[in-house]
Amino acid sequence: MLIITYKRARFLKNALDSLCKQTVKPDEVVIVLKPSNDGSEDVIRSFADRLNIKMLIQEGVGPINAYSQGIKNASGDIILFLDDDAIAEEEWVSKYVRLFKENLNVGGITGISLKAIVNGSDIIFLNEPFYKETYVSGFHRDSLGILEGYGEYFSTSGLAGASRAILEKDEVFVKSIFFGGLNMGFRSFLIKSFPLDVLYKGSKKAFWFENHLALNVVIRGYDAIRVRNRVIAPTVYHTVNVSSLTRSEGFSQEFWLNFDRSINFWRLKMYGLKCSFFKYVIGQLIISRKKFLPRFSAFLYTFFLGFYYYLRYRRVVRAYFIGAKN
Repeated sequence: MLIITYKRARFLKNALDSLCKQTVKPDEVVIVLKPSNDGSEDVIRSFADRLNIKMLIQEGVGPINAYSQGIKNASGDIILFLDDDAIAEEEWVSKYVRLFKENLNVGGITGISLKAIVNGSDIIFLNEPFYKETYVSGFHRDSLGILEGYGEYFSTSGLAGASRAILEKDEVFVKSIFFGGLNMGFRSFLIKSFPLDVLYKGSKKAFWFENHLALNVVIRGYDAIRVRNRVIAPTVYHTVNVSSLTRSEGFSQEFWLNFDRSINFWRLKMYGLKCSFFKYVIGQLIISRKKFLPRFSAFLYTFFLGFYYYLRYRRVVRAYFIGAKN
């Protein structure tokens, strides 16, 4: 399993402690650490006698670099992801193992994420979803053809989309590529050599990287699912009173989030998927009505940069899928 951490010594110990309490312990815990002089190394070493920890010092910069390094160095048939400020329920690992064993056609799974409040040494667990289901629709949010039948998907404009008709069925399993990096798992052979660092050139927030891992699973011929039944879903509690890459405020924050939203159109084209340039432009104009200056600025910035990345890296991405089929 994999944890990426930076300046989270205070919360990291809760995450690692929850792994020690698993009914089925992970075979290994790969931790990619960006040194911050906050004592994270000492926290990690304090668990060395209870968990099989492989600590890696991040070699480059940025979250995508850390995730790519961690994925490449992880072993085992399944790679689970847990945030450094999340707490896994005791059956978290065992539930993932069981779900992958019983669903051989599934390549990626995400479970339930609930809220937790950390107040000093006290942790308050809430029965409230960390992510709420949202229904986003419109002519610019129609599903990519390969994701037909998915409740949550990427659209032909590059934006996110969700089907009310599918999500309101309230089924135990829903096909989805909208995973949360704080709580997800993949069959390792499906993501080991995935060119995540190529797709995310220029990104500072790594926004939607989880969804590209899941989309890759679908293109490789497997299903990606979200488990919504509390009894069988792998569940984690995520702290809500902590800042993160995607939960801060300000111009820079919104600019770089929309960098990933806007350039996503070109990422999807690198796969060779059928996208709509017209809907891409209209979609960006529509979402720029709110927070206009940072979002529209990011759109203009990525308009040509994304095209450049597409021309330069599309062969690398498509060669990966050709090699995977062989």
